[in-house]
Amino acid sequence: MTGPAVPPAPVASPPNPTLSSAGIPSRRAVVAAGVWSVPAIALVAQTPAFAAGSGQDTLVLSSSPTGVVPAAGPTSLTTTITTQTGAPAVGQSISLTGPFGSTFGNASGVTDGTGRYTTAFDLGKPWADPGQFITVSAVSNTATGTGSFTVLGANMYDYYYIAEQAQRVFPSPVVRSASGLNTDLVVLQDGTVWSRNSQSGGGAFSMVAGITDVASVAVSFNGVGTYYVLRNDGTVWAQGDNQGGQLGDGTTQNRATPAPVPGLAGVTQISAANGTLFALKNDKTLWALGFNNGGGQAGVGAESAPIPLTQVTNGTDVAYVAGRQSGGYLVKTDGTVWSWGGALDGSIGDGSNIDRPAPVKLPALSDVVSVHPGFAAFNWNSNVVFAIKADGTVWGWGMNTFSQLADGTTTSRPTPAPIPGLTNITHIVPSSGKVYARKADGTLLVWGVYGDVTPTPFTVDRPVTRLSDSVFTAAHDRDILITGGTTLAVDIASTITAGTAAPVTATVTDGTTGVAGSALTLGATAPGILAATSGQTSSAGTFGTTLSTDTWTTPGTSVRLTASDSANAATDTTTVLGANMYDYNDGSAVQAQRIFPSPVVRSASGVFNDLVVLQDGTVWSRYYGTNPDAAFSMVAGITDAVAITVSWRNLTFYVLRKDGTVWAWGANAFGQLGDGTTIDRSTPAPVPGLTGITQISAGIGTLFALKNDKTLWALGANSNGGQAGVGAESAPIPLTQVTNGTDVTYVKGRARGGYLVKTDGTVWSWGQSMNGSIGDGSNTDRPAPVKLTAITDVVSIHAGLDQVLWESNVTFAIKTDGTVWGWGMNSYGQLLNGTTTSNPTPTPISGLTGITHVVPSSLNVYAQKTDGTVLTWGANANTPTPITVDRPIIRLSDSVITAYRSRTFLITN
Repeated sequence: MTGPAVPPAPVASPPNPTLSSAGIPSRRAVVAAGVWSVPAIALVAQTPAFAAGSGQDTLVLSSSPTGVVPAAGPTSLTTTITTQTGAPAVGQSISLTGPFGSTFGNASGVTDGTGRYTTAFDLGKPWADPGQFITVSAVSNTATGTGSFTVLGANMYDYYYIAEQAQRVFPSPVVRSASGLNTDLVVLQDGTVWSRNSQSGGGAFSMVAGITDVASVAVSFNGVGTYYVLRNDGTVWAQGDNQGGQLGDGTTQNRATPAPVPGLAGVTQISAANGTLFALKNDKTLWALGFNNGGGQAGVGAESAPIPLTQVTNGTDVAYVAGRQSGGYLVKTDGTVWSWGGALDGSIGDGSNIDRPAPVKLPALSDVVSVHPGFAAFNWNSNVVFAIKADGTVWGWGMNTFSQLADGTTTSRPTPAPIPGLTNITHIVPSSGKVYARKADGTLLVWGVYGDVTPTPFTVDRPVTRLSDSVFTAAHDRDILITGGTTLAVDIASTITAGTAAPVTATVTDGTTGVAGSALTLGATAPGILAATSGQTSSAGTFGTTLSTDTWTTPGTSVRLTASDSANAATDTTTVLGANMYDYNDGSAVQAQRIFPSPVVRSASGVFNDLVVLQDGTVWSRYYGTNPDAAFSMVAGITDAVAITVSWRNLTFYVLRKDGTVWAWGANAFGQLGDGTTIDRSTPAPVPGLTGITQISAGIGTLFALKNDKTLWALGANSNGGQAGVGAESAPIPLTQVTNGTDVTYVKGRARGGYLVKTDGTVWSWGQSMNGSIGDGSNTDRPAPVKLTAITDVVSIHAGLDQVLWESNVTFAIKTDGTVWGWGMNSYGQLLNGTTTSNPTPTPISGLTGITHVVPSSLNVYAQKTDGTVLTWGANANTPTPITVDRPIIRLSDSVITAYRSRTFLITN
């Protein structure tokens, strides 16, 4: 438009989110996914270079121009920090982060003497949806902040011999366009109109002042051109040339600013001829205004001087109108086409070359939905006409100088005939030298001048959703191709297995259909490794690759996957399933099955069952029987677990939770589940009476629970010399305090008894005394705990607990200085004293220092040192021998009950 232009109005930004809100909004997020759904918040590409400080200062991010950034290309971004007193914060370090794929001139810097740091910012998304919001975050050591900016873009190709993206200046998506002789108009989704002088390939667009809530535009060439705007309220506004009174204001004075056309209300469509406006009202009547020469181009029954607003002859029951060079066409609700005006080159379409000042029906056409005539300054294509029928086929007539009718000739045609090869057409635009058509599937076709005598597919990088409403140009092959928003999604399974390649699929669609040929860039956060980091979408709009991690990736690690194209960015996250644990069996260390969603922190083994506690508080178990490769699965109903223990006698399983309660399931022959029955139970439930528990351990059929008041309690079996430690051998007992069970810091159950350590470092022992397991020098059963006078300064006890008693009566005590004392069974030299003779009293274990944990298994003993070294001896070695594995070991199993095997778990970091 030729009226005053104003710069784009700042678009209101949403409230600035907190710094954390600029992160991942969900596991799977689509960013700037445009079916023109804005605003959208883009993803932050990476974490800041350093952590935020106290936040006492104020940090503000701003752009130049204010509040907006171009979709691509550098723009100035300034971070300003002020102190609490309002003074500039000088010399403050700044770290900036932006959406995925964006870049900074320098993402880190220092504020100057005015408290500002300015750098270049490039969003790097040339086809980003205009009007979406993106977020940039800044962190200093005294403040944090975010800035939300509106993207200026262009969802439009400017076709001028070649297809190039239009200038990225629009704050909202382009939805309609029309071209005059030297002026282009576009309507944005926000209802504003923008114009430019299009001479020599196009000037800069700017917003037309005074027009809002616009639905469509029309251009009439006469003199300097007249421009019409249909608003959503049904009014029509106009400006420009007024020689024929086509502005409707009762004068012939040109006007440089838009104003309403008097008398036009309830309008649903507008179109124009040279100096003539046609307006279709919601009552289906058609009206004309302006020039009526050229054979009666207004269609009011007779050629005349310019006319005021007048109803077109036969202009009732009209569904569609199209103005042309010197006349027009209407389509009625019954699908018939009526034509009027000058008859050059057979453009009337009734078989004659006679001007028609009133619309005449074209008998050759029916079932028509729209008509699309040429409209060019020097008549290149001004008299060629196309009609689209309800079935998507196209009929054409009129001028054929450049084979526009695609019939293999250059002879004009005075009556409509089918255009070969055109099906499923939704829109046609004749421009000066070519004809453009769009199919329902988005395919573009072009033909006419320069040798394209038949409709030929025309390919651009972006899906085109609409052509210009009209093109009125002088000897130029110009058109505007409006593109639609595309959606980019990237997908990976919610969990992947460490060490295996997981499929990744990126998909670009235009809403319903895949977009082929989209160039993609992919990235993954550590430790993810992509097989391909770039590529193009297939004909189905997809691109596939794989993502993998190292075999020993920490279970539960989250990997963020990102994909980016010229318009959008998308992300998905996946959790790595792994196993930070060796299954060590008979001298062979093999990584456990990689199935855990969180790191293993504790483990215990029963006869044919293994239990592990994960860092997330869940418990996983497996029954392996004769299958060492049996799979772990999560135990339902247990959360917040901190420790586990296993009791052998058909197996009972206990879990200590963070809240100090104990849950149990499994065998209950001795009432060891504490539920007042002897019925086995397959699902976990709380053990009544146990609260405030800090440690649990089990013997055979007996549970020991240490409370936070340092009292020790027992539950279950009490045979075998009084294995519950309550003072006398008896039938199974309910929850009962252990004799001398006060001031206790540690408890350890064994095969048929147990041990406790008191706060003074003394050890007390009870139960059956096989192979000197009591440790008091005798072979006498002790139904109540007795103090072992030979040993002091103890922190923990580690006793054997085996199915067939191979090592169930060997015991080790770790002292505060890291040395180890041992007693009991010594069949395989477990006590490292050079013999295989059992020892009934604690004695130092030669060569063991700096020990933190000991686990006797069926045939061997395992010990861990403070430096992580794991030693083993017994049936496999007569001296402590280091176990060599690839990963550092941080913990051994809490207990191992196995049959004829030397198994343990080695938990890695």
